Amino acid sequence: DCYREIRQFENETSVHFDYIFHASGTGTTQAGLICGQIMARDERRIVGISIARTNPRGRDVVLESVRDYLAEHCPCPVPEEDIQEKTIFVDGYVGGGYGKDDRLIEQTIKDVMLRYGIPLDGTYTGKAYWGMGEYLLRNGVSNKNVLFIHTGGTPLYFDDLKNIERLQSEHSDTQRGDKE
Repeated sequence: DCYREIRQFENETSVHFDYIFHASGTGTTQAGLICGQIMARDERRIVGISIARTNPRGRDVVLESVRDYLAEHCPCPVPEEDIQEKTIFVDGYVGGGYGKDDRLIEQTIKDVMLRYGIPLDGTYTGKAYWGMGEYLLRNGVSNKNVLFIHTGGTPLYFDDLKNIERLQSEHSDTQRGDKE
Protein backbone atom coordinates (compact mmCIF):
# COMPACT_ATOMS: atom_id res chain seq x y z
CA ASP A 1 0.00 0.00 0.00
CA CYS A 2 2.82 2.41 0.84
CA TYR A 3 4.57 1.75 -2.44
CA ARG A 4 1.30 2.27 -4.32
CA GLU A 5 0.85 5.58 -2.50
CA ILE A 6 4.35 6.68 -3.51
CA ARG A 7 3.64 5.83 -7.15
CA GLN A 8 0.32 7.68 -7.02
CA PHE A 9 2.08 10.75 -5.63
CA GLU A 10 4.68 10.51 -8.40
CA ASN A 11 1.97 10.31 -11.07
CA GLU A 12 0.07 13.29 -9.62
CA THR A 13 3.16 15.49 -9.25
CA SER A 14 5.32 14.26 -12.17
CA VAL A 15 8.14 13.64 -9.69
CA HIS A 16 9.99 10.33 -9.77
CA PHE A 17 12.04 9.30 -6.75
CA ASP A 18 15.36 7.76 -7.70
CA TYR A 19 16.04 6.71 -4.11
CA ILE A 20 13.76 5.79 -1.24
CA PHE A 21 15.32 5.62 2.24
CA HIS A 22 13.82 4.41 5.51
CA ALA A 23 14.73 2.90 8.86
CA SER A 24 15.02 -0.87 8.70
CA GLY A 25 14.35 -2.54 12.04
CA THR A 26 12.33 -5.72 11.72
CA GLY A 27 12.72 -5.49 7.95
CA THR A 28 9.02 -5.57 7.13
CA THR A 29 8.82 -1.97 5.85
CA GLN A 30 11.72 -2.65 3.53
CA ALA A 31 10.29 -5.99 2.40
CA GLY A 32 6.94 -4.38 1.62
CA LEU A 33 8.54 -1.61 -0.40
CA ILE A 34 10.67 -4.09 -2.35
CA CYS A 35 7.64 -6.28 -3.06
CA GLY A 36 5.75 -3.23 -4.30
CA GLN A 37 8.67 -2.28 -6.50
CA ILE A 38 9.00 -5.77 -7.96
CA MET A 39 5.28 -6.12 -8.59
CA ALA A 40 5.17 -2.67 -10.25
CA ARG A 41 8.32 -3.47 -12.27
CA ASP A 42 9.91 -0.17 -11.25
CA GLU A 43 13.56 0.77 -11.29
CA ARG A 44 14.88 2.78 -8.38
CA ARG A 45 16.99 2.17 -5.28
CA ILE A 46 15.19 1.38 -2.04
CA VAL A 47 17.72 1.63 0.75
CA GLY A 48 16.99 0.31 4.21
CA ILE A 49 19.23 1.87 6.84
CA SER A 50 19.57 -0.65 9.64
CA ILE A 51 18.91 0.66 13.10
CA ALA A 52 20.38 -2.39 14.86
CA ARG A 53 20.95 -5.57 12.86
CA THR A 54 24.13 -6.23 10.96
CA ASN A 55 24.71 -8.24 7.81
CA PRO A 56 24.29 -10.94 6.81
CA ARG A 57 21.47 -11.57 9.31
CA GLY A 58 19.74 -8.21 8.81
CA ARG A 59 19.58 -8.55 5.04
CA ASP A 60 18.58 -12.22 5.28
CA VAL A 61 15.54 -11.29 7.39
CA VAL A 62 14.41 -8.83 4.70
CA LEU A 63 15.04 -11.34 1.91
CA GLU A 64 13.00 -13.99 3.72
CA SER A 65 10.04 -11.62 4.10
CA VAL A 66 10.24 -10.61 0.42
CA ARG A 67 10.32 -14.21 -0.77
CA ASP A 68 7.43 -15.23 1.50
CA TYR A 69 5.20 -12.36 0.39
CA LEU A 70 5.94 -12.77 -3.32
CA ALA A 71 5.35 -16.53 -3.16
CA GLU A 72 1.88 -15.88 -1.78
CA HIS A 73 0.84 -12.71 -3.67
CA CYS A 74 2.73 -12.48 -6.94
CA PRO A 75 1.09 -14.37 -9.82
CA CYS A 76 4.35 -15.12 -11.61
CA PRO A 77 7.68 -16.32 -10.22
CA VAL A 78 10.29 -13.64 -9.51
CA PRO A 79 13.91 -14.52 -10.30
CA GLU A 80 16.08 -14.69 -7.18
CA GLU A 81 18.63 -12.35 -8.77
CA ASP A 82 15.94 -9.63 -9.00
CA ILE A 83 15.14 -10.03 -5.31
CA GLN A 84 18.83 -9.96 -4.39
CA GLU A 85 19.55 -6.89 -6.55
CA LYS A 86 16.68 -4.87 -5.12
CA THR A 87 17.42 -5.65 -1.46
CA ILE A 88 19.78 -2.92 -0.31
CA PHE A 89 20.25 -3.27 3.43
CA VAL A 90 22.91 -0.94 4.83
CA ASP A 91 24.28 -1.74 8.28
CA GLY A 92 27.10 0.80 8.47
CA TYR A 93 25.16 3.39 10.46
CA VAL A 94 23.84 1.48 13.47
CA GLY A 95 25.94 3.65 15.77
CA GLY A 96 26.05 2.22 19.27
CA GLY A 97 23.23 -0.22 18.45
CA TYR A 98 19.51 -0.34 19.05
CA GLY A 99 18.34 2.59 21.17
CA LYS A 100 21.88 3.72 22.01
CA ASP A 101 22.65 7.42 22.18
CA ASP A 102 25.08 8.73 19.61
CA ARG A 103 26.22 12.35 19.37
CA LEU A 104 26.11 12.45 15.56
CA ILE A 105 22.55 11.21 15.57
CA GLU A 106 21.59 13.64 18.35
CA GLN A 107 23.04 16.47 16.28
CA THR A 108 21.13 15.26 13.22
CA ILE A 109 17.89 15.22 15.22
CA LYS A 110 18.51 18.78 16.37
CA ASP A 111 19.48 20.03 12.91
CA VAL A 112 16.45 18.48 11.19
CA MET A 113 14.09 19.89 13.81
CA LEU A 114 15.58 23.39 13.57
CA ARG A 115 15.85 23.40 9.78
CA TYR A 116 12.68 21.55 8.75
CA GLY A 117 10.53 21.26 11.89
CA ILE A 118 10.49 17.47 11.59
CA PRO A 119 10.90 15.46 14.79
CA LEU A 120 13.20 12.45 14.53
CA ASP A 121 14.05 9.98 17.27
CA GLY A 122 17.40 8.49 18.26
CA THR A 123 16.33 4.88 17.86
CA TYR A 124 14.78 4.81 14.38
CA THR A 125 14.29 7.84 12.17
CA GLY A 126 17.20 9.94 13.42
CA LYS A 127 19.60 7.09 12.81
CA ALA A 128 18.11 6.38 9.37
CA TYR A 129 18.16 10.05 8.35
CA TRP A 130 21.78 10.40 9.44
CA GLY A 131 22.63 7.15 7.61
CA MET A 132 20.89 8.40 4.49
CA GLY A 133 22.99 11.56 4.44
CA GLU A 134 26.19 9.59 4.95
CA TYR A 135 25.19 7.05 2.27
CA LEU A 136 24.48 9.78 -0.26
CA LEU A 137 27.82 11.47 0.45
CA ARG A 138 29.89 8.28 0.46
CA ASN A 139 28.32 7.04 -2.77
CA GLY A 140 28.55 10.38 -4.58
CA VAL A 141 24.80 10.57 -5.14
CA SER A 142 23.75 14.00 -6.36
CA ASN A 143 21.10 15.53 -8.58
CA LYS A 144 18.66 12.75 -7.72
CA ASN A 145 15.18 12.85 -6.23
CA VAL A 146 15.34 11.31 -2.78
CA LEU A 147 12.42 10.32 -0.59
CA PHE A 148 12.92 9.69 3.11
CA ILE A 149 10.07 7.76 4.68
CA HIS A 150 9.48 8.83 8.27
CA THR A 151 8.31 5.58 9.80
CA GLY A 152 7.34 6.97 13.20
CA GLY A 153 9.08 7.05 16.52
CA THR A 154 7.79 10.54 17.29
CA PRO A 155 6.97 9.66 20.93
CA LEU A 156 10.64 8.72 21.34
CA TYR A 157 11.57 12.20 20.11
CA PHE A 158 10.13 13.67 23.26
CA ASP A 159 12.26 11.31 25.32
CA ASP A 160 15.28 12.55 23.36
CA LEU A 161 14.58 16.25 24.03
CA LYS A 162 16.93 16.21 27.03
CA ASN A 163 19.80 15.27 24.70
CA ILE A 164 18.91 18.05 22.26
CA GLU A 165 18.69 20.55 25.13
CA ARG A 166 22.15 19.40 26.30
CA LEU A 167 23.56 19.90 22.78
CA GLN A 168 22.02 23.38 22.62
CA SER A 169 23.52 24.23 26.01
CA GLU A 170 26.96 22.96 24.97
CA HIS A 171 26.70 24.93 21.72
CA SER A 172 25.77 28.11 23.62
CA ASP A 173 28.66 27.59 26.07
CA THR A 174 31.08 27.14 23.18
CA GLN A 175 29.84 30.28 21.44
CA ARG A 176 30.06 32.24 24.66
CA GLY A 177 33.63 31.02 25.17
CA ASP A 178 34.56 32.06 21.62
CA LYS A 179 33.39 35.61 22.29
CA GLU A 180 35.35 35.88 25.52
